Amino acid sequence: CFILAEMAIRLKTPGLPDSLYREGIRRSMEETGLSSADIATYLRTNPTITHLRGSDANKIHQIITQKWIAWVGNGYEAWNDYRRTGYPALQPALNVVFTPTIPQRLLYPPSEVAANGDKLPAVNIADRVWWATN
Repeated sequence: CFILAEMAIRLKTPGLPDSLYREGIRRSMEETGLSSADIATYLRTNPTITHLRGSDANKIHQIITQKWIAWVGNGYEAWNDYRRTGYPALQPALNVVFTPTIPQRLLYPPSEVAANGDKLPAVNIADRVWWATN
């Protein structure tokens, strides 16, 4: 539902973004085992979280933030959404070894560096991958 809500805003596709967004929140809460009553109460009593507000950019921010929460346990998907959109607003970890920014790519494994080090591009963990350069 979060993808459909995002596309309804970005591409002006059919579907009401707010309804799709709320359905995404509801379904992600169901995945955690919460009761229907608890979910309904949450949706009803937290309108600033459960309704899209403001500009299209702010709505996308809200959608991706809730999608990121729903992705708990699926870090690669959450990371890819972050790399794609820059949302949610995250802070880099303290005392990082490689870069003070949130990584944009995975490092080559040592076996690849050992076997093909002279053929690998000179990139670092903060450089965007080739398909995410805009």
